[in-house]
Amino acid sequence: MVGAIMAEQTELMVSLTTNSVMETMELGEAFGSLSSPGHTLLLTGDLGAGKTHFTKGVAKGLGIPPEVVTSPTFVVMKEYHGLMTHVDLYRIGDMEELFYTGFSDHLEGNRVVVVEWAEKVGQEWFPSGCIRMNIRTMGPDERSFEITATGDFHCQLLESALGSFRALHSDTAGEDINE
Repeated sequence: MVGAIMAEQTELMVSLTTNSVMETMELGEAFGSLSSPGHTLLLTGDLGAGKTHFTKGVAKGLGIPPEVVTSPTFVVMKEYHGLMTHVDLYRIGDMEELFYTGFSDHLEGNRVVVVEWAEKVGQEWFPSGCIRMNIRTMGPDERSFEITATGDFHCQLLESALGSFRALHSDTAGEDINE
């Protein structure tokens, strides 16, 4: 008799508020400084919610100058120093267009991948282990992050990045962790 072992997927959910563009970038930097190849960050949120500012922070944490990071809306995907791929799916018309960008090759684990507008394509395009962030505008500079990590690799990143961010902003950033 052949038995099947079903591994339970680890999941961690966090709610967090940043109070300025700088804090949003510092949150991204906390993730970037602790990220390694294979980490996938999926960002959702309205226009102007802070997805690109967060991504600039990730880049800074990886040692990439944040000023070189721009929204890749018109080119869909940009690669930075072989360390990070930044994808913007806002203008993707169909899945065939996404296929021809070589997007799936970038998810094979040899770089950190940050995807803006991840909700524009189906979940089947992304690895089952990833970090999903929904960013909402709460005020002119205040942003609410609903973050869900799945899989041990990404849950460890979330816990470590929050610890790093919390050390910087223990008095200003509100958070609620649900395991």
